[in-house]
Amino acid sequence: MSRICVDSMMATMRSPTWPYDSGCHLFCLDTDLDALRAFAVRLGLHRSFLHPAPGFPHFDLTTAMRARAVAAGARELTRRDPDFIAYLKGRAARAAAEKAAINPNPPFQAR
Repeated sequence: MSRICVDSMMATMRSPTWPYDSGCHLFCLDTDLDALRAFAVRLGLHRSFLHPAPGFPHFDLTTAMRARAVAAGARELTRRDPDFIAYLKGRAARAAAEKAAINPNPPFQAR
């Protein structure tokens, strides 16, 4: 089973950096950034296109690029897929862990 996945296409807002009406995400279920970057580079995406969102590092894909990703072995996940739901539920925990790794000694906070 591929850990590199694409989610469903969804409507998007156009912007200067995203001139498309729809898009999806390329991500790795186990958040293996090296595997995700390597897969993206094989698709022709530049490594700098990675969105390092806390808990959800991903690449944005167009419809055509999504088709290329699937042809290259990315697993298609729907919003109802149990693996996708589990991944999203773990997002907050991953984001908190990433934040703790960046700042292991946060300043004292009064309660």
